[in-house]
Amino acid sequence: MKIPMKVTLATGEEIQTTAIYPDFIRFEKEFKRPATKMGSDVYLTDIAWLAWSSLSRKGITAIEFDPWTEQLESIELTGETGYVPLESNQPIG
Repeated sequence: MKIPMKVTLATGEEIQTTAIYPDFIRFEKEFKRPATKMGSDVYLTDIAWLAWSSLSRKGITAIEFDPWTEQLESIELTGETGYVPLESNQPIG
């Protein structure tokens, strides 16, 4: 499970990062809900927190989450998320 993303700060700086397994583990501990449910019910806070966690883990930011969001302009998911669908549609025909 991974989520590649492009983080754009209010300064215009763009940072490529990927939320990976350690970030999802931290997410579950922080929010007390399974990361596997994110495929069906994702909040903006979830994506922002995962981006922040990834950047923190890499040492790119040392700012706490809430102040970091004040510097945030946007987050764009840039590739395959690595989500495995829990349900699939049956073929028609």
